[in-house]
Amino acid sequence: MGNVENISGMRLGQWCSSILFAAGQILLWGGSYFLLSVLSAPIRLEMGWSYQFVYGALSVALMVSGFILPRIGRIIQQGVSGEGFLLFAGWVMAVGLFMLSYATHAFGFLCSWLIIGIAMGMGLYDTLFASVAQRYGALTTKAIVFITLLSSLAPTISWYLLSQFLAYFSWRETCQLYAVLLLLLVTPIHALAFRFAGDRVSNAPPDEGDTPQAPAAVKPSHLQRLLTSHFVLGSMLSTLIVVYLIEILTHQGITMSAVIGIAAILGPSQSGARLIELCWRRISPFHLSQVSAALLVVAVGLLALGPAFALVAVLLFGIGNGQRSILRGTLPYAIFGRTNYALWIGKLGRWPLIMQGITPLVGGYVVQYFGIPLLLYCALALALGNAWVVWKIQHIFKRSK
Repeated sequence: MGNVENISGMRLGQWCSSILFAAGQILLWGGSYFLLSVLSAPIRLEMGWSYQFVYGALSVALMVSGFILPRIGRIIQQGVSGEGFLLFAGWVMAVGLFMLSYATHAFGFLCSWLIIGIAMGMGLYDTLFASVAQRYGALTTKAIVFITLLSSLAPTISWYLLSQFLAYFSWRETCQLYAVLLLLLVTPIHALAFRFAGDRVSNAPPDEGDTPQAPAAVKPSHLQRLLTSHFVLGSMLSTLIVVYLIEILTHQGITMSAVIGIAAILGPSQSGARLIELCWRRISPFHLSQVSAALLVVAVGLLALGPAFALVAVLLFGIGNGQRSILRGTLPYAIFGRTNYALWIGKLGRWPLIMQGITPLVGGYVVQYFGIPLLLYCALALALGNAWVVWKIQHIFKRSK
């Protein structure tokens, strides 16, 4: 199996490994980021908590994962395989879900999400990307694109599973059932994935499609600030639009049936963006970041113009946002290379996750006191700022050549 190759250069075993990694991501995203999309309403109904408090717990989890990521990156960079983090992320998340199922007070609810946040830091994209780079070498970019393509099914699959559980059981029992799935599946899935991926690579020649590493004339600290700004602005923009998309569209007078139809194209358009990137082998992460930033500006601008442009706006936003999630892994790899990749992934992951956690709370304040129009103007400002940072990164590399 390991000797069979296809035109992409990836062995059959590496394709199998990527599929398994994506399956692990779907399970872990479903037990964390997408959990409250289904369970928020029954939790609020039983406990009498506000919408802001329930989703504030998810914000806590995101911030916790952001705080621990640099440490995880340093551990992986020091030569320790990321295998251990991924193998046991499901166990830690299961503990958090079991705690959540027994929470009767606000403190216990928040503590549960703190544990889930630790599991998110251990098992979601950033740690996975760092681990994949240890196994795939010059094929890391292809692997990341393929994994994120399949992982885009996470909301669809996890929402369906959680909804089916909730149709027959309480939200507490649903948490317990999903925790059992994590305990039974995540560890063996990742164990098989690492086995198919093969041994860790020490030195690998650059792939023909890779972008050269950062020129010596450019200070890594300067690039780190620019990349951090790029990822922070992108994550805030994505969260702001995705969380409040239904409210934005209904505020524009669109009927609820039409709103659901428009919002439904967000997921497929994100998957389509990743499929295009997988097939379009020659585009560099720098050019992809420019395309993504431009699409996000146009999409938010169209969304602010009114309901006549809503469908096109959501479609373009999905494509740009799908490309953005790919760039979280491929752009640092193109700039810094594989040598210090795990370290940079950890550093660059902290503030985007922290700000992503804060964004729903700030967005809720803006909507409550100033309304949807100001929210859209804030989103447009984030999109323009993101585009400027992307231009700045590209300009630095052109000038240094």
